[in-house]
Amino acid sequence: MSLKKKVALDQGLTDVEEVLKDEGYDVVELNRGENDDALAVVVNGLSENIMGMEDVVTASTIIDASGLNAEQIVEQVKRSEVKQS
Repeated sequence: MSLKKKVALDQGLTDVEEVLKDEGYDVVELNRGENDDALAVVVNGLSENIMGMEDVVTASTIIDASGLNAEQIVEQVKRSEVKQS
């Protein structure tokens, strides 16, 4: 049995959530300080302070969903998985 990869999603990305789950990812809600072990963090836009801090240090790939469809976002998540392997 393979371990599911965790992806943290910002609010309002339900279409992305469905596609990621179909691809076998464990999808969780984006919460400040609780997503350090996520493969990727998908946000609605980077103009906001997404983590509630001025300077965020994370090993997770941060993906800006602005202007992307669900399939494009999933492709970026898959690429981040390959980079972290």
